[in-house]
Amino acid sequence: MHKNFFISLIVLLFFISTAIITYCLHFLPSWNLTLGFIMGFSIFAFSMLVGIIGRKILIFNIFSFVLSGFALAFFILIWLTYKELEVSILMLLANAGLAFAYTFIYYLIILIPGIRNHRIISAILFTILGIASMPFFLSATELTWFSTFGLFMVLSISFIWVGIKDKKDKKEAMRHISYAGFASVIVGVIVLLAVSGGDLDIPDFDIGVGGKKKKNKM
Repeated sequence: MHKNFFISLIVLLFFISTAIITYCLHFLPSWNLTLGFIMGFSIFAFSMLVGIIGRKILIFNIFSFVLSGFALAFFILIWLTYKELEVSILMLLANAGLAFAYTFIYYLIILIPGIRNHRIISAILFTILGIASMPFFLSATELTWFSTFGLFMVLSISFIWVGIKDKKDKKEAMRHISYAGFASVIVGVIVLLAVSGGDLDIPDFDIGVGGKKKKNKM
């Protein structure tokens, strides 16, 4: 299997599993925002510790990557809860699918001979486009079907940068993919700033579509 498609497959599994985990977590009987932040950042810290200690051991890379997915799931659920949005498995899978598609398009494009030698430039362009689109999706909280795409996009961009250099084997590719998973903490910081009313100033654009659920207080 071509390494680009191997990376894409792992990324697809990551996004799908994160969407499913997010949906399952919202059934927790004692769920609230504080619990979510504690669990999310604690799991991330453990993920990073495992990743650093076992950076040259494949099973440690995989375990660290899985933990990053759980941390991301907590942060996404906090976002949905805070914004009083419906936690729908179809919505989560749709957003995860779009995020994967964004990453996959990059990996397809860099297979083109004329572009292959300019992967960093391509990654920069995809990063700029992704960052530029985030404010719309993060602010369009009434558009439930796209409510978490801006958060998933953070990981999409991180996974794109895995492909800027050739990997000698799948083990090395998996190690770099696990490092990219650490971007889940960026999602956590974005959500924390939004919930705490910090410096992240995201206006709400009422598009008039989307379900609501009862907000859980901190």
